[in-house]
Amino acid sequence: MYCNSCGRSNPDSASFCSKCGALLAGSDDGAQVTEPAALHAVKPVPQPLGAGDRRTRPIDPEEYAAFVGPKNTTYYVDRFLAFDRGGGSVTWHWPAFFLPFYWLLYRRLYLPAILYLVLSCAFAMSLGFAGGVMGVDPAVFTVAMLVGVFIVPGMFANVIYFGHCRRTIQSQKLTSGSRDELMGRLTGAGGTGRGAAIAIGVFVVISLIGILAAIALPAYQDYTVRAKVSEGVLAARSASRLVEQSYLKNGQIPPDLLSAGYSPAPSRVVLSVELNPENAVVTATVMISDGKNGHIDLTPSQAESKSITWACSSTDIRPTWLPASCR
Repeated sequence: MYCNSCGRSNPDSASFCSKCGALLAGSDDGAQVTEPAALHAVKPVPQPLGAGDRRTRPIDPEEYAAFVGPKNTTYYVDRFLAFDRGGGSVTWHWPAFFLPFYWLLYRRLYLPAILYLVLSCAFAMSLGFAGGVMGVDPAVFTVAMLVGVFIVPGMFANVIYFGHCRRTIQSQKLTSGSRDELMGRLTGAGGTGRGAAIAIGVFVVISLIGILAAIALPAYQDYTVRAKVSEGVLAARSASRLVEQSYLKNGQIPPDLLSAGYSPAPSRVVLSVELNPENAVVTATVMISDGKNGHIDLTPSQAESKSITWACSSTDIRPTWLPASCR
């Protein structure tokens, strides 16, 4: 026995359909439907509201507004409705022009943000290659970067966001059982995210670290080099005092520092201290950096009073690294 409502086959003794619960035609005095041809007259089972056209039914402004969130809702909804009416795809979006990567993160467009970052780096590298190898004019490079990295996102940001919103709303419609559930899902899936704020914070921290490093690292390097040079000057002055004493005592320049009583202290910075017996110039060799050495000269001069003064100088050490007395 077939049910006239849903077409399900039931036992001949049944009074009600086992599927839809409808009274079977042959249970009392109705004509029993036993022919399979009765299936052609079966009425379709009513489905939940909107289930048949969820994918094709137009998206209404409330659904767009729920997904966009409370920030700039009117701006985006008006443009999305214009896109639905076939109003073109090129508009202008200032935030996407100035900060395209952060705007994408802010609107939770994470995949487009990653693609933008990768493509921007690849575009910049290709332009740099073209400029370095092919000799492209730097002005052309600048204009191309401006257009590709900033102007294009500013022109197509709204339509990219529109496509993302539309795909997400249609997807949520297929799995939502009621209007309230759909609106709740859209509110949770859309809106703005903290990704942009986190990225900006990380960028600011990295920038500050870079700025501090750019200032502090050269200053620290200068400080270490000045300390090495100062150590060399002290070693040279120590040797010059002994040379002066030997000269005043013996009336002649000693042949070497050892004869003057100087024995160098072990040092990884001061590589050597030497005496020129012809002019009594004391020279200290200092390791400025790996593979680079500098020399400090102490040149004596004798006044009429027979007192000796020493002039400090260097021909291969930067003046800013020398003590004030050696400049």
